Amino acid sequence: MSQEFNYVIELLKNSISPVESIRNEASNKIIEFELNSNFLITLLDIATSSNNELSKLSYIILKNSTCKIYSLFTININQTNIEYRNALERVKAKLLELLISSFNNSSIRLSKDFFILVRRICRHEFPVNWPELYENILNILGVLSNQPDDLKLFNLVVLIHHIFKERLSMRLYRDRATNNKLVEQLFPYVSKFWALEFLGKWKVLESSEKLFVNFNEVQLNTSVYLDSLILNLYSDFLKNSFKSRDLLELFMNLFYKFRILAKLNEANLDKTGLVRKNILRIIKGVARVIERQPFTLVFLDFSVFLNEVFHFLVLSGSTEVENECVKLLIVIFTSNSMNNEKYVNVYFDQVEPVPKVQTNLSPIRPPRKSETIDLKTVVYHDSYESLVSSKNMTKQNEIDDMMERQLTFCFYKVLSTRGGFVPFLDMLRNKYLKLDLESIREWNEDEYPTDPPALNMVPSLISSMNINLVEVFNFVFNSLLKFEGDDFFNYDTYLQLYTLCFKEFYKFHSFKHFSSILDVFKRLVDFQENVCTKLLAFRISRIVNLWCKKPLLTQETKSQILTFLLKCLCSDKSDSYKVQHLVPLYNLYTNTMDENMWIELFRSVKTDYLVNHLASIVKVNVPIIRTRSIELICNICLEYEEDGHNLNLIVSLYNQVKSVEICEAIVKSIHEFISKLDWVNCYTRLDSLNKNFIVFVFKIIDSNLETDIREGFCIVGLSRYSLISELFLSMWLSFLRIVPLKLTEHMNYFYLFGPLLDHLHGHENLKEDNIYNKLCIELLTEYVLMLATHMEYNDYIIDAVGEQVVFKSTYTCFDLGKLYRMSSLLNDCTSLVLGVFYAFGLTPSVTNQCLATIDRFFNSLEECSHSHQQPSYLASLTLSGKATSLQPMRFKRDLLSNIVDLLPVVNKIMFTNQALADYIQNRNGSNTEVWVNEVLLTLVNVANMLRSDPFLQLGCVILCCYIISAFPGLIYLFMRVDKRLEAFDALELGWDNINIHENRQGIFVMCYLLRVLSNVAGNYRMKYVLISAEKVEGHAIPPSNRFEYIKNKALTNSKCLEQTKLFQGKLREFRYI
Repeated sequence: MSQEFNYVIELLKNSISPVESIRNEASNKIIEFELNSNFLITLLDIATSSNNELSKLSYIILKNSTCKIYSLFTININQTNIEYRNALERVKAKLLELLISSFNNSSIRLSKDFFILVRRICRHEFPVNWPELYENILNILGVLSNQPDDLKLFNLVVLIHHIFKERLSMRLYRDRATNNKLVEQLFPYVSKFWALEFLGKWKVLESSEKLFVNFNEVQLNTSVYLDSLILNLYSDFLKNSFKSRDLLELFMNLFYKFRILAKLNEANLDKTGLVRKNILRIIKGVARVIERQPFTLVFLDFSVFLNEVFHFLVLSGSTEVENECVKLLIVIFTSNSMNNEKYVNVYFDQVEPVPKVQTNLSPIRPPRKSETIDLKTVVYHDSYESLVSSKNMTKQNEIDDMMERQLTFCFYKVLSTRGGFVPFLDMLRNKYLKLDLESIREWNEDEYPTDPPALNMVPSLISSMNINLVEVFNFVFNSLLKFEGDDFFNYDTYLQLYTLCFKEFYKFHSFKHFSSILDVFKRLVDFQENVCTKLLAFRISRIVNLWCKKPLLTQETKSQILTFLLKCLCSDKSDSYKVQHLVPLYNLYTNTMDENMWIELFRSVKTDYLVNHLASIVKVNVPIIRTRSIELICNICLEYEEDGHNLNLIVSLYNQVKSVEICEAIVKSIHEFISKLDWVNCYTRLDSLNKNFIVFVFKIIDSNLETDIREGFCIVGLSRYSLISELFLSMWLSFLRIVPLKLTEHMNYFYLFGPLLDHLHGHENLKEDNIYNKLCIELLTEYVLMLATHMEYNDYIIDAVGEQVVFKSTYTCFDLGKLYRMSSLLNDCTSLVLGVFYAFGLTPSVTNQCLATIDRFFNSLEECSHSHQQPSYLASLTLSGKATSLQPMRFKRDLLSNIVDLLPVVNKIMFTNQALADYIQNRNGSNTEVWVNEVLLTLVNVANMLRSDPFLQLGCVILCCYIISAFPGLIYLFMRVDKRLEAFDALELGWDNINIHENRQGIFVMCYLLRVLSNVAGNYRMKYVLISAEKVEGHAIPPSNRFEYIKNKALTNSKCLEQTKLFQGKLREFRYI
């Protein structure tokens, strides 16, 4: 051995040393050398040596190194890639040399790790960049066809198996094309080897399993890989194999081989482990074929295979085989081809019109919707040609439908020949669903279990069956009613069956079925406690929970369920028993909260009775139990309490437990309660909101805020739990938006406003676009709007204290300067800016902010005037030979959005000071006259378009009049309309005759604006359909009525918005100077 060889062996040994320093040093060296070609070749030499421990480690390093090389190829550094390519080529050459050596030497058996390494490289290289390997495979296949050799065949089959297994996941078009070529060249050899092996060795075992002694280990391993390879080719590469008789014959022989293997497995001969491995591979492979190419089985007698699968489920004795059989049946029952719902219904309607199992209560039988097919006359075709010719079908979807019918009928014929669904389910129930005492005791160790005891995959199988059979329903229903003695273990299996099949059973239930089962459950919950009591309560509660999620048949059924759940939940048993019935009660309440049974319940029973029992399990350390119990308490207290004393209990529970689940549940409950209120009624009526509810919400808000009281009341964080911060803020905002317009004096709604302003004023990233920041801004805005409306009928003073400007009143105190700075920082948030300007006026400090807002407004107007939309008509202002350029009289709605947002702020500035007049005068000094008239014309057109909101339209008209009044000598008084298309409709202008004011110059602008005002009066409504409610985590946030109120007043400068006074004092603005 060379010095390099010994050095690498020493490195490998040191890398698994128990001494950490030695191990780390060796690992670092291996990482340093892992891309070196000499190091990789030496590793490969070690890997093929006799030292198994170091061989395994060498292969692991080699596989990791090759993966790293391929990942580094993507960096595309030329020199580095050349070095890596050279290293890779040396490894490929060495691997090929070892392969050829094994084929030349009949005694070499290559390891699984070797083939996996070749497989990793083949993914990127084979066959295009590794033609030598491909040519050698073809050569050896040709040799073995004439000169069979067990060990050489094993090495070759395993190699081809791993190559195709890697290519299963390669889905690109070029990869699929390569796969087709590989299959075309290699499948004839592979199928020939399989056929020779089956006919020459396996078929004879049908008559005598004693001949099995002639098989050696290599032959059995070759059989395992050859079967896997064949099935992988059928599932992923051989498309439309059902059209080829040869391919179908090969697959049918595979079923016969499976039957032989099953027979050998029962015989308990030597090498049974390899036989079982082969059985498992075939079951997995057939399941994959059904998933990907189900029509492969349509013309085969797959009962040969399925009967053995069912037999394994009954008598296999091997958990591994049973699990694979269950997985296979799950694939079949979830297949749209082998378990087509339409033909399943057809089959059962015909085969079992009268249930074999009867019951005293007649189940509801839904009307049959399936087509009528006489199963006795159905022809089962044995080939594709026979199927197509029999019906003269040409459309592929018709052919597919017929093949799905044949597959479904054949599958259920197999099931029927074994006794049908009831014996099959009974076998699964009796063998796989029954728990032992030890399993139940282990499950009982969890004080508050939320999942059933672990079993196997059979529950998943039963759930996937979709059994639409009255016979099965009657069988399970009768078994549930016949509980006698104390055989809980057997009865538990029927409870499981009912739960797993309820989705299909539900349609057969009448009121009497629910009532009968409930009667049994009432007796069961009164049994003396034993080891099965908790499990029994768990099963019963899950069944009742399924009922509660469904629209039950009668009011009486729901009342009986409610009585039963209250009996269980309010019993004197342990909390671990009571919590099992909480979720069903919660779901029952959720689905029936608007029904009279709850009103009737709380007329006869005080809410305290139920609330106290629910409160006793809130502290259970299970999130779902905590959440559901506190939500139920909140809903009951909010809906059915008048004095609100239990609301204080909720706050107390929250402060005791301090968990995110409790807080989230309370916040969600408040959200849901708010969503059910009449928002407009809450806003307009002073006494619409219960005082206890208001106090409760403020306490929850206060409890969830992170505060610091060392230097006065200070907000450190807006939510104690970051996971629900957005949900909490949206609840807070929703609550503020439904409080009345006129706030009562005895409720201090504003005590949090000052600390909130201080907190947000120091927020550095408030302008980042995310939901949390948006909610913070909306919250601040809503408080400002509440202050603006509240200040209209309450006293306040504004003092200058040093550099601070302090707002003081009986309800709040805060630094007004911070609020102005916030509005300046968030100038894009026009609702906040409008609220601040409306409430506290325009100060010299905001002059620049006002000018910036005005500038954005007029820029948006200019953008509308230069719109490239192709209008049906254009307009211009004219006077004495002067005229503006033509402008479109209609714009796209998205161009108006900025104008609509900014117009209330601009009008507020207009009514307050001279900033707007000064801006217009200085905007375009070189040609002010043309610019003013172009802007006025755009405003006139905008005024005509804003019909969805009469106050916006009125505000726009007032702004037009302001411009006309401010610049009487510059304004062109007439508007000329230029019709560009015959489709021009004068009704869109607001009158029937566009020449209402004939003049050689055009239409008199003031008449046009008066016509717009006429439309405003006609469109005015007392109640507005406001913007759509926003949603946060599925919870609706009410729109801000206060913003609409303040916006409308800012647009019109009115002190009252009653309908009769809408235009009072405004018409005097419409004068021509």
